[in-house]
Amino acid sequence: MPRSLPLSAALALTLLGTSAFAQPALSPNAQTGSTTGGVLPLVSVGQSWPQAQESYNIVITPANAGRPLGLEVYSPTLNLADYVDGRRGAGYFGDEIYSAQKTLQTSFVLSGPGGTVVSRTFGTNREHTWESLFNGALPAGTYTLKVTSQGNGKNSFSLRVSAPFALETSDFSVNARDTERSALLAARLSIPREWIGRTVGVINYDMDGPQEAESWLVLPGNVRRNLSTSANGQAIANRIVVTDAMVGEWQVYVRVLPTTKQYSNAIRYSFRIGDQPTSAVVGGFETPQGTLIANRLIVDVVDPQGNPIPGSSYVLVGENVVRPALPQGYTPVSSSVLEGKGTVVSPTEVRFEPGNNRVRFVARRPSVIVEVVDPQGAPIPGASSVAEGGVARPILPPGFIPVSCEVLEGQGSVVSPTEVRFQPGDTRIRCVARPQRLAVEVVDPQGAPVPGADYVVQGNVVRPTVPQGWIPVSATVLEGQGTAPAPIEVRFQPGDTRIRFVLRQPAGGLAVEAVAVFGDRRIPLTGVPFEVAGQVLNTPATVPLTPGDYPVTPTPIPDSTFTPPQPGRVIDGQTGRVTIEYRVLTSLSLSVAPDLLGACDVTQLSVVAKTNFPYRLPATVRVNLPSGWTTDYPLQLSGDFGSGQALRLKAPVRVCRSDTAQAVLDPSGLSTTGQATVRAPGGANASRTVENGAQASLTKTVEPGAQGYTVTMTLTVNGTIDNLRIIDPLPTGTNPAVRGAVTVSGAPGVSAAADGEAVVLGRVSTGTYRLSYTLFTDAPSDRVVTAPELSW
Repeated sequence: MPRSLPLSAALALTLLGTSAFAQPALSPNAQTGSTTGGVLPLVSVGQSWPQAQESYNIVITPANAGRPLGLEVYSPTLNLADYVDGRRGAGYFGDEIYSAQKTLQTSFVLSGPGGTVVSRTFGTNREHTWESLFNGALPAGTYTLKVTSQGNGKNSFSLRVSAPFALETSDFSVNARDTERSALLAARLSIPREWIGRTVGVINYDMDGPQEAESWLVLPGNVRRNLSTSANGQAIANRIVVTDAMVGEWQVYVRVLPTTKQYSNAIRYSFRIGDQPTSAVVGGFETPQGTLIANRLIVDVVDPQGNPIPGSSYVLVGENVVRPALPQGYTPVSSSVLEGKGTVVSPTEVRFEPGNNRVRFVARRPSVIVEVVDPQGAPIPGASSVAEGGVARPILPPGFIPVSCEVLEGQGSVVSPTEVRFQPGDTRIRCVARPQRLAVEVVDPQGAPVPGADYVVQGNVVRPTVPQGWIPVSATVLEGQGTAPAPIEVRFQPGDTRIRFVLRQPAGGLAVEAVAVFGDRRIPLTGVPFEVAGQVLNTPATVPLTPGDYPVTPTPIPDSTFTPPQPGRVIDGQTGRVTIEYRVLTSLSLSVAPDLLGACDVTQLSVVAKTNFPYRLPATVRVNLPSGWTTDYPLQLSGDFGSGQALRLKAPVRVCRSDTAQAVLDPSGLSTTGQATVRAPGGANASRTVENGAQASLTKTVEPGAQGYTVTMTLTVNGTIDNLRIIDPLPTGTNPAVRGAVTVSGAPGVSAAADGEAVVLGRVSTGTYRLSYTLFTDAPSDRVVTAPELSW
């Protein structure tokens, strides 16, 4: 029956011309009632055939591993009565030889993942019989049966396996005989829906033309589709694009025509999906009537537990001797005849009589004993070994080091203290190991042992036991191999090992510094004494201390003040910091000498910045002059002062008006002032009285100003006067004097105008009038005042 295969298996084919011939009385595979229309044997052609080797696959799934395979072949020999004797005997199966030597050999070789399972070679005889190729169980995997004929002829045969196994192939040859002229079912193809639109190829080779045979497909719905017939020695491909109506089972038929001129016709079928070969399933015929089942040999090659030995097979010597073929290294144990008649010659040979026989050969793996002992020869508790593929290795428990290995029995070579390569056969090996030497030190940073410290070992991990108050620093593998993922852990490799753990007591530090706060500047100070933790040190200093809070006591410094800093906090592994701030006290003076001067005379300004602070301080003194004070000298000086050494600035200044100068000390911003007074040049007055008329008097004063002189004249009038003129001569100097604009106050509506050396008021009434103007002159101050006169 056809079966559906996964898409990965491509095309599922059921080949029915090859199969399970069975006789109910003799075979568990027997079927009753023919469903194929006849027998269509497989065939192996010796020469001039495109397929030199017929190949069939058997897939054993893990679920079916261990079930008896039951691989049997019908007519593996070439029957000389079929054709060579010049007549066709009863049960003609299509065997033919075309040479005078009348020799043809056919080999059946089953191989799998472990190598060859069974290999049988058959020659010629004069009867068709069933032969057992392999009846035992096999591990899961894909096994291939290859059938090859040597000689000028062809050998027809049929194959069968026990359920649930099947024989699969993609290319196979059948032998259509003229004794079977009914339609013979050659294959069943299962077409899945996923193949719609893809091309299925059905190829036949060497059908010898349309007069010899015909072949066709029966598609779903009982639709017949004829296949082209290949000519002699040629192949022809029938390519069919799958449609929706074609999904399902396709049946491939072949029929020998009455016009045939051949006793039998070898035809090769191939199946493709696209260009890829597919797989096919072989089986489905019952045993032909009158078939002789004279010899049936089942050979089991198993281990003492009854499990098939992978890679084992057997060899037939002549017609009645069978010997096991054991994988390298296996030792024969026994042989027995389970069914039939025979004689056990030795554990490797059985002679059997014709008939149905079952023989069992038992063999054991070579005995490989690996002793793992200490130097005194005592077994090491927990030790084991592994011996695979000709290599033996000891497996040591943690804490042991391999020393040596030697081969006590058998053949082999010692590669290392942990590896021995041995030859197949019974072998005894001894491997010696000794306890690992592990030395662990737990010390302080100076290398001295830490009191109360110890260590523990768990497997290949060693850890120190840390006394209270101590802190792990590092872990180092001094000898041997290992890694230190943390300061409290080392993972070491087998071998002598020396490890050092370093611990320390909690420790940190306190950094103390001093600065002078001078304005917006912070000036570091060195050598300033301070006390901390009972020690007197000088700044800057870092003191190693255990964690905690530590008060810092500063030392007073002349001309400065300080605020006791907060206690310094020390944390393990860190350095705390304390800064002592000294605020500097300074003095600044400004002297003006002389401080009473004539107008625009020169005086001396002296600025002095001082402090007894015992460290030099960078500073700048500067002088701000008021208007009317001028100098050609610098009014700013930068430099260092302190320790009693002053910073001094002197400058001559011309003072033309009484005012105050300012001195400033940077960066502190401290300031002070100095005053100078300028003597006035003097004054004058005039009066005039007219009989029976008005009376007027005038007082004139002159004061030095920021620029030039300020002249003020006070006019007192009794009566009304028209065109009052004040004669006010300008002083005589190197350059002509200039009178500024004259302003009048105290009399609304009265204005003044300059007219040469006179100031004209126009009409004035009884009252007091104040006139003022600025006088610009380079005349000496004692000649600035001139005598005025009144006129009207």
